[in-house]
Amino acid sequence: MSKINADCLLLIFNELQDDKKHLHSCLLVNRAWCHIVVRILWKYPWSCYYGYMKSDRRLFNTIISFLSPSSKQYLLDNGIELPLATTTNFSNPSFNYISFCRDFPEDEKISYFARMMLGKDEVKENILKEEIYKLYVIKCEDIKKLIWKSSLHLSQFPGALTCFSRLIYLDVDAKFVNSIALHEMAQLCKDIEKIIISNAAQDNSGLIELIDVQRNLKSVSILSKNMKAISEALNKALTGKANTIIEFILSPVNCIPPSIIKSLINLKKLSFHNCDEFEDFKEYSKILEFLPNLWYFHVKDIPFFKDLAKLIENSKGNIEIFSFYTGFCHNENTGLLIKAISRNCPKIKELTTYLGSEDLNYLKELLVNCNYLEKIEFFSLELDKVEYIGDEICDILAEYSPKTLHKIMLSDNWMFSINGLKRFLESWRGRRPLSFSIDYHHNREFFTYGHMEILIKYKNEGVLK
Repeated sequence: MSKINADCLLLIFNELQDDKKHLHSCLLVNRAWCHIVVRILWKYPWSCYYGYMKSDRRLFNTIISFLSPSSKQYLLDNGIELPLATTTNFSNPSFNYISFCRDFPEDEKISYFARMMLGKDEVKENILKEEIYKLYVIKCEDIKKLIWKSSLHLSQFPGALTCFSRLIYLDVDAKFVNSIALHEMAQLCKDIEKIIISNAAQDNSGLIELIDVQRNLKSVSILSKNMKAISEALNKALTGKANTIIEFILSPVNCIPPSIIKSLINLKKLSFHNCDEFEDFKEYSKILEFLPNLWYFHVKDIPFFKDLAKLIENSKGNIEIFSFYTGFCHNENTGLLIKAISRNCPKIKELTTYLGSEDLNYLKELLVNCNYLEKIEFFSLELDKVEYIGDEICDILAEYSPKTLHKIMLSDNWMFSINGLKRFLESWRGRRPLSFSIDYHHNREFFTYGHMEILIKYKNEGVLK
């Protein structure tokens, strides 16, 4: 029997990278398969084992076995005994597993392993964590992703240049990582494409330098509890990357002035999270007018439907995905937002928003005007009462839905009769199979065995997926 080419095997095994059970079986076929599969399994080892005590210990023992004799001795000198790491079974690993890793271990997970071995001893935990971080820095040559929530100056460890020079994803928490550490990392990393900044501070010059030196920064997320934390210097650094940034995430919205968002002329994806100051949000009502390439717009916990509608009205008509979630239970002007989308987003494909009993005419208009709709999710903000509009919604969907629509999720606060549900699904017969669900978080008792029987029947007949 002829052998399968190694490149073909790699393609096949990469398709199985989420199927750890079968990949482990492939390790045992022969040496050639083992050499390929072990690299795939160790690309992201933390996702495989984190949370399963027996496997976690085995993973941690393997990692400890790679510590240098001097590092092991240093741990012993500080009262940290790791007997499994010094036994014969772990002294000579078959592969240099850690060099295959592409994601740097998160501080939270290293802490978990350290506590599993040491119990609650913060001093010893920090000593062990630092030795493990040093091990990863010196062993890993091609780290792509770093979630940095540790006060350790990683860029000062031996091997840092080789380890981090190809970094493309950085999630940094400025609460732990100080300006000096970020300045040091800026000397190593020039090709970061996605950066997530939590707890930014006014005087973080290292962060500003880190952004300044990037050659192809595409995605920026700023997550701050302090609305005044973003300095003029950071705003200027972001403006300087206007030609490359295509994704921007803000929480809260008003931590960045609208003028900065307007300057990002090539922006394609925008996310707004949190803004409970009405006067502040009004200033952002015209920003979409300056973003002609925007096709994805996500909004969370901004309770101003009327002003969101104005925001949409000023868009350039290219939005394809719009999603809106809020925990603020105010059911005013939900229809105005749907109306704005139906009249200003002709290319929209996916929509998530809120629908009230007074908004059904706007639902009709949306379905008639937006001929590319593929997915809709409608929720109710009237969580304290049941609305008997489920059948009416289904009838509107049956009559006006575009042929492209094939995914529908509806609120559990709308009562659906069994006959109304059956009538809707019967009308869908002959169309593309529908993914249909009712989001039962509050009123599951309204979904009866009779409803379930109807869904099973139409799924068996190919009307539903």
